[in-house]
Amino acid sequence: MLELPALSEREVRLLYALAEGANGKELATAIERSRGTAEAEIRVLFQKLGARSRHHLVARAFRLGILN
Repeated sequence: MLELPALSEREVRLLYALAEGANGKELATAIERSRGTAEAEIRVLFQKLGARSRHHLVARAFRLGILN
C-alpha cells in the first residue's frame, strides 16, 4: 500500500490545476503566487510523490487518492 504524503491545501490546488492542463501562468493564478513559486512547488511535489514529470505527478496523485 502506498503511503499518502502530507500536502498543503495549495499543493492540492496545484495538482488539480495540473490535472486540468493549466499552463505556467494558470498554475500561478490557481495558487495565488508567482509563476516561479508555482514551478518551485511543482519540484517539491515531484519529490513528495516520487514523480518524474508533470504527467506522472498527476497520475500518482490520482493513484494515491489525492485527486478524484
